[in-house]
Amino acid sequence: MIATVSLSSQVLGKGRFASGSFGKQNGYSNKGTVELIGMISAAQRSRSALTRQTDGPVGDFSQSVAGDSTAGDWGSDTHGRGGNLYLPGNGEANEPHVGFGCHANKFITFDVKAIRAKHFGGKSGHFSVTGFVGVNGAPSVPPVAAIQAGVWVDGKRRNISRHIKRDDRPHTFKVYVSDKSRYLTLAMLNGPQSTHFDDIAFRDVNLSLLTGDIPIEVEEVEEVVAETQMNEEVAAALPRAISIPYPLADRGLLYGQYGGFLGAEFDPAFVRPGRGNLWKGISPNSGRVDLRLSQGMTRSRFTKRRTLLNALEQNPPYGYGGDVDAKREQAMNMLMSPAVRAAFDVRQESSKTRQAYGDHICGQSALMARRLVESGVPLVTVNCSVGDLNGARGDNWDTHGNNFNRLKNDMLPPLDRTASALLTDLQQRGRMDDVLVVILTEFGRTPRINKAAGRDHFPNCYSVAFAGGGIRGGQVYGSSNKTGSAPAEDPCGPNDLHATIFHALGIHPRFEVHDLDDRPFPLTDGKPLPIFG
Repeated sequence: MIATVSLSSQVLGKGRFASGSFGKQNGYSNKGTVELIGMISAAQRSRSALTRQTDGPVGDFSQSVAGDSTAGDWGSDTHGRGGNLYLPGNGEANEPHVGFGCHANKFITFDVKAIRAKHFGGKSGHFSVTGFVGVNGAPSVPPVAAIQAGVWVDGKRRNISRHIKRDDRPHTFKVYVSDKSRYLTLAMLNGPQSTHFDDIAFRDVNLSLLTGDIPIEVEEVEEVVAETQMNEEVAAALPRAISIPYPLADRGLLYGQYGGFLGAEFDPAFVRPGRGNLWKGISPNSGRVDLRLSQGMTRSRFTKRRTLLNALEQNPPYGYGGDVDAKREQAMNMLMSPAVRAAFDVRQESSKTRQAYGDHICGQSALMARRLVESGVPLVTVNCSVGDLNGARGDNWDTHGNNFNRLKNDMLPPLDRTASALLTDLQQRGRMDDVLVVILTEFGRTPRINKAAGRDHFPNCYSVAFAGGGIRGGQVYGSSNKTGSAPAEDPCGPNDLHATIFHALGIHPRFEVHDLDDRPFPLTDGKPLPIFG
C-alpha cells in the first residue's frame, strides 16, 4: 500500500446528508467523488440504480432488503441524528468514532475514478476497501434489532454480512477494487422482517491504493462471495463460546465458567473432540455434543417437525420464550447444517496435522479449537487437565503432592506438544494476527515445597503466556524475586491481564455491562500491558 484515505472523513466529509426518496435518484451528490446517497424500498430494491448515471450499474438488493419504511438521514462521522457512532457488539464506549451511520435502508455510492484523481493524484493501481459494520448503539435500538450490510462494485455484490443483532460482533470486510472499476457502493439494510428502523454503522471504512496485482486468491469474485457467505452462515449457527473438552468440577461444577446474570445465551457449549488419550482421573459427564440425527430421523422429517413446532408456538402456552428458545433454535441450526458439523470434525485435518498435535485429548481439543475459531466462534477455552480435581489426585495442576513427577510424566508433555503445534499451525495458516492465544491458570504454586513433595496454592506470583493478536513476540514482561515469591519488576494483576485481553480483542476495558438491576459494571479497572507490537 502506498496511500490510504478515509471514505467518511476525507472523501465525503463530516456532517449530515439528505438521502432522497425510496427508489428515486434524488439523493445527495457532491458532483464529484460521491455519486449518490439514496434510499431503497422493498418495491424498488431490484431496480434501484446505485449511481445517478443513466448508464451506470444497477444493484439487486432483492435478497437483502426488508421493510418499506425508514426514518432519519445519513450521517458521516456521526450518527444520522447527531449522536455518536459506536458498536456495543464491538465493546466500544459511547464516544465519537469515524464512519457512516443511518437508519435502514440506504446506500452510498462513490465514484472511484474521481477519488483516484482527487485523493491519489491520479496514480494507477488497484484498490482495497476495508472496514467493519454492525448495529449502532443508539439508546432507542432494542437488542432484537437486526441488520445486514454489503459492499457492491459496479453493481455487483462483493461482500454481504450475516444478519447482525445489536450486541453481536461486527462484520469485518475487505474487498478489492480493480483499476478498471468505477463505482463502489456501501449498502445498509434492515434484517429480515425487521420493524425497528434499525440503526446501522459502517466503521473505519478506508480505501487504499495497492502496489502490484490483486492477490490471486481473490480474483474470482463469485468464489470469494460464496465462501464468505458459507463461513458466516456457519458462524451464525455456532455458539458464541465453546469450552473443550468438558466443564471443570471439584465436588460439583465450578463457578465462573458460565454466563451468570448475562443469561444462558452466554453460557459456553461444552464439547469433546471424541478422540485422543484421556487424562487419568474422573471428568464430568457433560461435554459431548452429538450432531448426528437420531436413528430413523431424516433431514426432511426433522424440518417438518421444526415447522410444526414453530406453528404451535405462535400461540401460548406452547412456547418457552427467552433463553430456552434461543438455545433450542441454535441447537436445531447446528443439527441441520453439514458445514457446522464439519467445523467440529478434526478428522477432516490431514494426518500430518493431527499427529503434530499428538494423540492426546489435550492436543485434539486444541486442534478442534483452531477449527472452531476459523469457523467464526469468537471464544474457545481448552482445559488441559482432567475435568475434576479428584481430591488433588489424577492428571491436574493441583499438585499438593508428588509435584515434580506429576508435572514431568503426565502434565507437561501433552501441554508442551499442544502449545507448540497450535502456535506453529496458526503461524503457517497466517492466523496469528487475528487469533489471541492465552495460556494461564487462576493462581500459581508456592515456591516452598511441602512435606508431601508438593506445592500449594499461591496467588502472589506466577506466569502467563500470550501469543498472536497483536502481541509482540520474543519478550518477557516483568520478573520475580530470586525465590519466586513476589514480583520484582513490572508487577501486574488479574485486572491488567483482563484489560490486555480486551484490548487485543478490540474491546474497551472500561466498557460497561449492566446486571439484572441495571447497575453498570465496567469490564475491568486494569490497564493493558505494554506488550503489543
